[in-house]
Amino acid sequence: MNKAFSQEKSSPSKAEKSEKVDSVVKKRKKITQSYLENSAAYYLQRFAASTSRFRLVMKRKIDLSCRDHPEQNKEQCYALLDQLVIKFQELGYLNDSSYSKGLYYSLSQRGYSRQKIRFHMMSKGLAEDMITEVMGETDQKFEVTQALRYAKRKKIGPFAIREQDTQKSLASLARNGFGYDVSTKILGMDHEEALGLLDEASSI
Repeated sequence: MNKAFSQEKSSPSKAEKSEKVDSVVKKRKKITQSYLENSAAYYLQRFAASTSRFRLVMKRKIDLSCRDHPEQNKEQCYALLDQLVIKFQELGYLNDSSYSKGLYYSLSQRGYSRQKIRFHMMSKGLAEDMITEVMGETDQKFEVTQALRYAKRKKIGPFAIREQDTQKSLASLARNGFGYDVSTKILGMDHEEALGLLDEASSI
């Protein structure tokens, strides 16, 4: 019994375990020009980003560092970030024009509607005027092409591999920003016509 009691007593409590874990958690690094630049470069190697999105991510990193090191001057850290943004723009690492064009191409190839493309680009921190410039003028033909790309990816409409539920297909298209006229039009197409329109669009 004494042996059992001794073993039970020697086991660390939950509170002791928690304290031990907290004691080994490392503080985030202090913000310096070199650390901020290296961290920013690493981020951009992994993720393409707009200037606005990049600034938001780096500000969050600064805020967390200043929380762990309250002696730091947050405004001075933000000033370092401003200098870094200018430097990266001059080097071409941050280029909203190129980024917006690449993002627009990627989203259009995935069959996003005009509405969804615009919303997604805005969520990435791109300015409204830049989005409008990149997207240009679009018409129903553009939306039909996008709806066909979406239908091909989701295997609905003319690309369905089994008998489809028209109402579910319409609902799917509607959730992705396609209007009723465009949706019913592509759902009524046969496979050959749909492929022909996609081939025509890809050759432009």
